[in-house]
Amino acid sequence: MKMIAFGYIRVSGKGQIDGDGPERQEQSIRAFCAQHGLELFPCFFEPAVSGTVEAMSRPAFVDIVTQIDTRREDGREESFCIVVERMDRLARDLTVSEMLLRECRNRNIKVYAADQGILTDMASEDGDPSRVLIRQILGAVAQWEKSVIVKKLRASRDRKRAATGRCEGPLPFGQLPGEAPALKYLKFCRDNGLSFSKVAFHANANGHLTRQGKPWSRATVYGVLVR
Repeated sequence: MKMIAFGYIRVSGKGQIDGDGPERQEQSIRAFCAQHGLELFPCFFEPAVSGTVEAMSRPAFVDIVTQIDTRREDGREESFCIVVERMDRLARDLTVSEMLLRECRNRNIKVYAADQGILTDMASEDGDPSRVLIRQILGAVAQWEKSVIVKKLRASRDRKRAATGRCEGPLPFGQLPGEAPALKYLKFCRDNGLSFSKVAFHANANGHLTRQGKPWSRATVYGVLVR
């Protein structure tokens, strides 16, 4: 029976979407499938989804399951697997990882981790307690690593906040290059008694734009001047 593989790529933060993480994961998955003769369908990308999000709250994971269900309903003689770069790409939280693997197990979908190099079904509970133990250890280690990262980031934010008074979110309007004249004009108009709507009108008429390069509106003027 032909084995169909679905690659699953996940990054947990928006800042990672444009990094090399997705490309590296896909290369690893493709190499693993080629090595073991698995027919790889297009990889499914789960952007900016935390490893603590449950299975059916992940659109890409649901898409994979839906495609497998559809192919089975068509009566095709195929078996199916999901391939991840490593197990923490499925989930870092041990409980969530076990829930995802149980979902796959119940649907008779195998799960392979490319970094292991061999066809070991991580979703299987075939009576081998050592395999289950290894899987759970990997999940526990991933969860511990996530906790360490969160702790380090929190400490870094606290240090930066203590030094500068802020550490998160976009800089207030006026602090990026080229924004100071626009901010000065908005304040000038407002200080002279103009409503937020009229401030927006005059700012647009004088060629001042928002950070996104768009015309001002009552709401955007309010957001900049009242903070």
